[in-house]
Amino acid sequence: MNKQKADEIITAYLPKLYGFAIRKSFSYTEAEELCSDIVCELYGSLLKVDEVYNLDGYILRISEYVYSKFVSSKKKHQGVSIDGMHLPYEEDYSFGETEEEVNRLRREIAYLTKIRREIVFSYYYENKSVSAISKELRIPEGTVKWHLHKARNELKEGIEMERKIGKLGLKPIKANNNIGHSGIPGRNGGPEYYLNDHLNLNIVYSVYYIPKTAEEISEELGVTPVFIEDRIELLENNGFLVRQPGDRFTTYVKFDPETYSLERKENVLKMRLQAAEILSKDYAEAVRAAIADV
Repeated sequence: MNKQKADEIITAYLPKLYGFAIRKSFSYTEAEELCSDIVCELYGSLLKVDEVYNLDGYILRISEYVYSKFVSSKKKHQGVSIDGMHLPYEEDYSFGETEEEVNRLRREIAYLTKIRREIVFSYYYENKSVSAISKELRIPEGTVKWHLHKARNELKEGIEMERKIGKLGLKPIKANNNIGHSGIPGRNGGPEYYLNDHLNLNIVYSVYYIPKTAEEISEELGVTPVFIEDRIELLENNGFLVRQPGDRFTTYVKFDPETYSLERKENVLKMRLQAAEILSKDYAEAVRAAIADV
């Protein structure tokens, strides 16, 4: 196959290749590395063949092959694997035993993803084995070990960092009851059904200007992810949150902040009343006479 044809195939399939890498990876840096390896392998392979009859299957096989090499080599050097290699998930990180340190540890557990939170709680608090957790969650034992390893690293980083509460955590916004929509309402009604809820409204507003991850939303609102995961899922399923690359959320909801003072509102209302009086006095009769025969 000539280079021009190979370039066209790579360009056309690049979004799918990156999507494959995202699903197989645990970070975007890792996904980019995996995607790069797949593209290199695929390009070299395409140049060696004359024609590919089942292009989708061909590319999938190469992607799976590259991923298997990626798992056995890259992750092995990190001490991590999903294929039964050693995982340092039982190392002593010395989180400390003071009441303050224990409270901070509990707080950081709440910031873990849902599946990691479940695994950590089952393993460390309920003393369940990796095998038992694997059966309960219906995931491979290697994946359980991987999540434990990642969770311990994240907990250590979280305990050492200083979390900041965002503006909405100190002064949340409130709706002024002027909620409407320009489309078809869902099964439960329009946006007033969802956004009249104070927490839902602030979750959506938190991503209005800058897309945020679930963790960033929780920090902005000053709550742990545990309390808003279900809300985020509900809002996403009903179109109020839109997931973007990097598991960040944005929204198509339009907010009109209340910028007028009460005095200015009253002045606008007075001007409208004056206009209505002029129209009723000087034009109403003329309009009635003009359409009398209609």
